[in-house]
Amino acid sequence: MENDNRDIYGNIPEVGASGSAPEDLSENLSGNFDNRSDFIDENRGETVGSYSDVRDFPLENVYLPTKKKKSGSYNISRAFIAVLCVVCALIGGFSGGLSVFVIQNVEKETTEDSAKVNSDFSETINVDASRTEKEDNTLAGMEETSAAETMTETTAEEPTTITVPKLTARDLYASQVDSVVLINATVKMQSGYWGQTTTAEVSGSGFIISPDGYIVTNHHVITGGTNIKVTLHNGEKCDARLVGSEKSNDVAVLKIEKNDLQHVNWGDSDDLRVGDDIIIIGNPLGELTDTLTNGMVSALSRKIESENDIINMFQTNAAINSGNSGGPVFDMYGKVVGIATSKYVASAIEGLSFFIPVNDVEAIVADIITFGYVKGRPLLGVTVQTITQTMATRYKLVLGAYIVEQDAECPATAAGIQKGDVVTIFKGSTIADAKALQLAVSECKPGEVIAAQIYRGGQYIDVSITLGEKKPAEARTSYSDVYDL
Repeated sequence: MENDNRDIYGNIPEVGASGSAPEDLSENLSGNFDNRSDFIDENRGETVGSYSDVRDFPLENVYLPTKKKKSGSYNISRAFIAVLCVVCALIGGFSGGLSVFVIQNVEKETTEDSAKVNSDFSETINVDASRTEKEDNTLAGMEETSAAETMTETTAEEPTTITVPKLTARDLYASQVDSVVLINATVKMQSGYWGQTTTAEVSGSGFIISPDGYIVTNHHVITGGTNIKVTLHNGEKCDARLVGSEKSNDVAVLKIEKNDLQHVNWGDSDDLRVGDDIIIIGNPLGELTDTLTNGMVSALSRKIESENDIINMFQTNAAINSGNSGGPVFDMYGKVVGIATSKYVASAIEGLSFFIPVNDVEAIVADIITFGYVKGRPLLGVTVQTITQTMATRYKLVLGAYIVEQDAECPATAAGIQKGDVVTIFKGSTIADAKALQLAVSECKPGEVIAAQIYRGGQYIDVSITLGEKKPAEARTSYSDVYDL
């Protein structure tokens, strides 16, 4: 057979100078053997190995073709390039979308975290934004155009929320103690078996509400008092005059001749909720000046009787004592939300103190400063006392509000009511005692016409009363269980 040296592909191999296999045979072993599986030694006529164990095959028995190295240029079709570009574009688009999604989620989580932090603060102030971005652009454009060519465009400005943090008790005290004062007054008292008249000094607290020396305190702190003195936080003593007071809400206003005084800011007592923290600064016992106590709101809208007047108050567990009356009650933002007034004093009773909400006081104070009394208070013009069941049986009367005294010229007199009458019905409500009539009158307005019923000499008489306006007046009697209406 010719060309016995043909390789397994039928090609005549190149032979080196020595007639042996070429030197690059080991390189040719890396060639492509995918289409064949066996080597055949034609001299022996038998299969000597497969490509799977080619490393065991004796190289001297076979000649392999020499492969020419390619120049480095590959013949890649345009279709393949187009497909590759589409795949890269898809991968790029997916990566970009994924990045935007991650960034948006991070921003959303950051915004939610910020909102959660801001929710821990109870008070915010809305401040209008000074200028919007659109307005900035408009102003920039106006610099490049004449006034005649400029068109003004208005945009709605969104308010910016500023969170005001709560104060610590230490910071609140430091910032507000200069606005709290000690009040002393001299009162006349009856003492001894024969009722001798003596004088005594009473003390209480108050707080400055204006730089020019107006001071708010309780009516019961200064009632009947003379020689009223005010002591500032720095120890300076000042003479004070009584501007006016209102017994039914236990509020009084004093004035000292000073300027540039530190003063409190009114808060909003309608914002108070049960559980809110409060701070009281006052002068317990009249000696322990500038004392801070704290507590929390225990209840709202309690109707508390104080010196025969029923006053709306909020209840707390704060410690107050004689001498605290008239002092300020602060919220944790440093604003006055109440006036310290009273506490229950009895054995086995602790943690019950009551304060007047400032929303019930602020208008009263303004009226006292402007007019010397509180305008808009209804006046019936009588002093009444409760008729108990025992009294009704003994004196042949009925349950109700008994007329103890009345003014010569007052709405009750004009309606035909007389001393000794018993008011049983007022404005459609049954009157069982003096307190019931007091509450009923307090809910009316000056000038209002009221239908009422009285009991006189065994008969019930219907009357029509046109209420007047109440002005300051001394108590009509010395009884302790009567009510001026």
